[in-house]
Amino acid sequence: MKEKVIQYQLKDVVEILSGYQARGGLRDNPKGSHTILQGKDIVSDHSAFIYTPRSDTALTRLQPTGKYDHYRVEQGDLLFQARGTENKAYFIDEVAPNTLAAATFYILRNKNKNVLLMPWLAW
Repeated sequence: MKEKVIQYQLKDVVEILSGYQARGGLRDNPKGSHTILQGKDIVSDHSAFIYTPRSDTALTRLQPTGKYDHYRVEQGDLLFQARGTENKAYFIDEVAPNTLAAATFYILRNKNKNVLLMPWLAW
């Protein structure tokens, strides 16, 4: 007996969000309330970003303006590199609170964990 294969469009299983666009560029603000995850913060030979206390000090701090909650990176998200010559995807295994994704990323957030495993999508 054949199993029924169900096909989904990406938009039906993930929410696709753009990264945070800082007006005037990203300048480190040591007193900033948030950190921002940029392409340079992810080691290119890994497919996952794992937060460690050292990661927090290496990330650029900033005080975001405007509405910025939907740029927040959450555990289980997938960051898709939207710019550059290599468009890779990175699974967010662990992340510090108040971390935003830079505009160079699209944030893919799982709508239904019973349908899609995000690490598989990153692969």
